[in-house]
Amino acid sequence: MIYYQTIVVGVNILVFILLNIFKIYLLEKFALIPYLVIENGEYWRLITNCLCHGSLMHLFFNMNAVVNCLPSLIILKDKMFKIIFSLLFFYNIIYLMSSYILKYYFYNSTLYYTPVIGFSGVLFGLIYINSHLNPYLVYEIMGFSFLNQYSPLVVLFFSQMMGRNVSLLGHISGIISGIITVYILNL
Repeated sequence: MIYYQTIVVGVNILVFILLNIFKIYLLEKFALIPYLVIENGEYWRLITNCLCHGSLMHLFFNMNAVVNCLPSLIILKDKMFKIIFSLLFFYNIIYLMSSYILKYYFYNSTLYYTPVIGFSGVLFGLIYINSHLNPYLVYEIMGFSFLNQYSPLVVLFFSQMMGRNVSLLGHISGIISGIITVYILNL
């Protein structure tokens, strides 16, 4: 499992360093912007958005979650590549569909044109899978103890309280992608 942690953390840190060295404006080139994917066919954004982080703090929170979440999934080591690929695929599809539905059926186009970056959508899927496989583990955040089966909701709540640029739809899409992945891969 350390192998997967090293790859995920290493690639994310490398991309962060390269983007900062070359002063590449990541939102313009790599962020998931549903409008540009759906209407302009910029499909690379479905991969690159998860590798980009807006700040060192953003990168730290996401990679800290990778380091803390993946070891508890060690029993899935043979399926980890399929799991991460599945989460990435379903996260992007759910996010694109949700922003499209909000724009065309509820006349809220904000998310359709808003850039999204970070690995947290996939992380929320991993958190759900962990909670599904180990529901009775007990965790503690800021003095609050809770069963692991509630981890996706607890982490969602705390992450939304941390900042104004935290994507609620992105994190919910990650949780839903985790649910789909559990059932498709029979975890």
